[in-house]
Amino acid sequence: MFDESLRIGLIYIHVIASMIWIGGSLVVALVLVPVSRSIKQPGAGPLFLRLAAKRFSRIGWVLLVVLIFSGIGILDRTGIGFDELTSSSFWDTDTGKALAIKSSLIVFMIALSGYHDFFLGPNLATQLEGLEPGKRPPAAVAVARRKLVALARVNVLLMLAIAALGIMMFRGIPG
Repeated sequence: MFDESLRIGLIYIHVIASMIWIGGSLVVALVLVPVSRSIKQPGAGPLFLRLAAKRFSRIGWVLLVVLIFSGIGILDRTGIGFDELTSSSFWDTDTGKALAIKSSLIVFMIALSGYHDFFLGPNLATQLEGLEPGKRPPAAVAVARRKLVALARVNVLLMLAIAALGIMMFRGIPG
């Protein structure tokens, strides 16, 4: 009874954390970025977006840790422990294949997120702060902005793929 309650609790935490994580990322991309671009006061749009993104970034990293630990707990509570993970026959199953792909995408997404949040984003913010109000940004700033947006979009797609693979691990791969 306790094991089943713990498994259900972990699944609940995992689902809620993923909803906030994916939903928050979509809000940033689909709402906050367009709103920041429509702010007419010079410098206010980038400042608004930088502050909002910085706040969500902190939340996102905490959620990622919660997702990793709750995911490991879910695996353990469903009978996928160390012995299964070190058995080559496990990785030949649909669950093993989905977990392998999901784990690879998570590592790739963490690398992209780190580059986005700790390198590209702060560098762009510094470049934008140095611009004269009302003056068109240099080409390098426009390129950096496009890179940042492209990385964010790739990360959202990775998040959605990771969520789909999580479902496939326990419900089976379609087809």
